[in-house]
Amino acid sequence: MPRRKQARRTTVKDLRSILRLTYEQGLSVRAISERLQISKTSVATYLLRAREAGLIWPLPPIYVDEAALRRALFRRVGRPPQDLGEPDWARVAQELKRKGVTLTLLWQEYRTAHPEGYGYTWFCERFAAWQRRAHPTFRHRHAAGAVLQTDYAGPTVEVVDPQTGEVRQAQIFVAVLGASSLTFAMASFGQRLPDWIEGQTQALAYIGGVPKAVVCDNLKAAVAKALWFEPTLDQTFAAMAEHYDTTILPTRSRKPRDKGNAGDLGRDEWLGLMLDREAAMRADRRLTNRLAAAKLRFVDACIEDIDFASRRGLDRRNTLQLAQGAWLKAHENLILTGQTGTGKTWLACAFGRQAARLDHSVLYLRVPRLFEDLAMARLDGRFPRLIDKLARVQLLVLDDWGHSHPQ
Repeated sequence: MPRRKQARRTTVKDLRSILRLTYEQGLSVRAISERLQISKTSVATYLLRAREAGLIWPLPPIYVDEAALRRALFRRVGRPPQDLGEPDWARVAQELKRKGVTLTLLWQEYRTAHPEGYGYTWFCERFAAWQRRAHPTFRHRHAAGAVLQTDYAGPTVEVVDPQTGEVRQAQIFVAVLGASSLTFAMASFGQRLPDWIEGQTQALAYIGGVPKAVVCDNLKAAVAKALWFEPTLDQTFAAMAEHYDTTILPTRSRKPRDKGNAGDLGRDEWLGLMLDREAAMRADRRLTNRLAAAKLRFVDACIEDIDFASRRGLDRRNTLQLAQGAWLKAHENLILTGQTGTGKTWLACAFGRQAARLDHSVLYLRVPRLFEDLAMARLDGRFPRLIDKLARVQLLVLDDWGHSHPQ
């Protein structure tokens, strides 16, 4: 059996040749690979290292020495930490019990005291490992849709009345699905029974369903009498559970680990969740309004549902590239051609829906109807206003070309 040919080792002379052929003769990576008998991957890697090192051809005089050129191209990326001392994990765990204290804040304090210390990922991993050794716990495995954990977050947030300047403290209601950690948060001015019931109903509406059980804390609005195994629920809360056909499971008294994820959020986390939820609601509302104004013929058409396996000649790569919307920003046109019945209208509506997702205004029009509207607008004096209305739309989806001609 013939022996495999041993790969040739790249020398500094080859590196100089790669730079010279690239910057002086303008050859491509493939041409350089064929000329020097070096793989295209190696050529591209050396050119990338040269760009990162700021090297061009001709090389500066300091790189006449081969060792200097090697150091510039193959210098080590990053460095290991110099300060190998570990924090006092018991103190870190104690500090985390304080309100508003997070691992990020404690890591920042650690790096202030140890500038050459470890990074945030190592800090979190080592602290989690210390917790497993110091306080072994049972790992909860949540089934999807089985449990919704609800509670009020510890810190409150100040709400200022813009007219009177009155400052009030708002309580933050938090609901978390155990399996997916999908989180709902809302603010209220108290933890009374109406606030508690409203938080529960809003959370169920947000997740779009009802779990098998709702795990809550033993607050007065939910539990009338907190017993170890048979707590007595508030009548209104129990009636709400019966209405939604779910089960209420209050946690055991003085057992904070039973509360799960809902009570573990800090101020920054639940405030970020509230802002994300508000931003998502506003984005959904804008998209709904844009799609309603677009009047697409196929309202459910979307890029994700395109069947590239059908024999329509659609190229997946080109289609997904068009879906990114660069042609819209460049004010270019997109023409869909093909035989009757191949789904051109559906594809046009899919691109229209994608443009609406990208925050562009869209309007679907049939060309015969458009010509009729333009002709009528000329007669009744609406033509300038109609043209101005069409000009403000960022994407016009014009369908049924060739079915009619302007008079």
